Amino acid sequence: MSTLETFRLIAAGAAALAVLALMLPDANPNSPRRHALIGLLAGSWALLGGSLIPQGDVDRITNRLTGVGILCAVLALLTAVAVILVNRFPTIWFVLLAISLPIRLPLNIGSQSANLLIPLYCVIIVGVIALIVRARRGTGVGAPSSPWIAVPLGAFVIMTLVSLTWTTDWTEATAKVVFFYLPFILLFHVVVAWWPLVQQPLRPIAATTVTIAVATALIALLQFATRSIWWNTTLKQGNTYNRFFRTNGIFFDPNILGRFLALAIIVALAYLVVTDDRAQTWIVAAAIVVIAAGLIVTFSRSSALMLLVGLVILGLRAFGAKRTIAVTLIALALTAGPALGLSKSVRDKTTSMVGIAKASEGRARLVKGGVELWRQEPVRGVGIGSFAQRYAETLPARERRRTRVVISHTAPITVLAELGLIGIGLFAALILGTFIGLVRGIRKGPSRAMSLITILAALCGIFVHSVLYSAFFEDPYVWVLLAAGAALCVASTGRVKHVAQETPTPVG
Repeated sequence: MSTLETFRLIAAGAAALAVLALMLPDANPNSPRRHALIGLLAGSWALLGGSLIPQGDVDRITNRLTGVGILCAVLALLTAVAVILVNRFPTIWFVLLAISLPIRLPLNIGSQSANLLIPLYCVIIVGVIALIVRARRGTGVGAPSSPWIAVPLGAFVIMTLVSLTWTTDWTEATAKVVFFYLPFILLFHVVVAWWPLVQQPLRPIAATTVTIAVATALIALLQFATRSIWWNTTLKQGNTYNRFFRTNGIFFDPNILGRFLALAIIVALAYLVVTDDRAQTWIVAAAIVVIAAGLIVTFSRSSALMLLVGLVILGLRAFGAKRTIAVTLIALALTAGPALGLSKSVRDKTTSMVGIAKASEGRARLVKGGVELWRQEPVRGVGIGSFAQRYAETLPARERRRTRVVISHTAPITVLAELGLIGIGLFAALILGTFIGLVRGIRKGPSRAMSLITILAALCGIFVHSVLYSAFFEDPYVWVLLAAGAALCVASTGRVKHVAQETPTPVG
């Protein structure tokens, strides 16, 4: 093991200990210990992130100390201003959070390039620093979170960090930990910690999300009208040969755009269920029409299914189980029935394993490859980030050259292959615990029932989308929704008396 790998293991170990300590129940969620643990987690994240910088880039940075120093000073000043504003007006942090969640910026690290959530990382850092400042001033803030959600989520992250000890792809594994798991578990705890300071924390998040979704949908419609695609040459080439033109908006992939727009529609529809304001009803309805039009031009089947799942869950609350199930069955019969009866192609693709495999566009082969990887290490898996490398190694040389995608497009299969039975067990515990926690919160806190149902609908929809597309734990919305649910579940049971009571709206 190299020195760099040893350093990464030490940093990951410190992060795992911090996550473990944050999982434990604490009678005083505002204790200095919790803020210190959040600081330790942030420090471990920074150290692991620094280890990804290639030596060549380090040398270039040291050769330009003056410019780097000026840049650091400017960033420090901006951070200080943001921390002051957030401490004075905590709602600002939630607005900044909602703005940063969908934004991905291209970044080159050595020879590698990726679209990263850099604005979100900055918002997380501001949130952490603001928490530490408040703690030092004796005006700290904190709230407990539902153990049904926090415990299995923390355990899954710990298992992910532990799997670094046996991963076969150190670079990919460290990148996953640095760009997803560590900042997002930190985001989870920071959201919960800031929760008590805002009367209706989900309001700014939901309102900002729907607003951004409208703008993004308009961009997608403009792309469709002008037949132009941004920063995705693969999609641009694919549209040349496809029967339909798919758009990606501000995202790299049409399916991620579709997921974002479906999430916004779920949130907006939930608001329509409870609002009595006629003017707002027309405004939100118009927004839904625009967003739905943007969703259509993505031609994302997984996003359409995600929206359907979310609508069914919202319908159970708004119209009752019998009506919702009846309408769902009728809708399926009216759409699927004629398609199956009139189209031989549809019948062939849905009534045989060969047809399903062809319709999945290679996903069936990836699922099979993931299961074969799991059989090699059934208990602990092949390690975080190892799927692509280990799967590519199973392909013949000729097929390996022709295969463009070697990552799983099914989140549970990725977890099963990389983390084995332990990981998939923790994943199942998180899904079950989240469902139990949200349902218990709905039953015990009627004032927040619609908010929790909306969170449940969005999470179920994203999970279904991740089964067809993957990117469950890599989606920051998942972690924000889990944090919101964890905070609301506890608050709705009356165990947090200092949290202001909220009106029964789907966004607060």
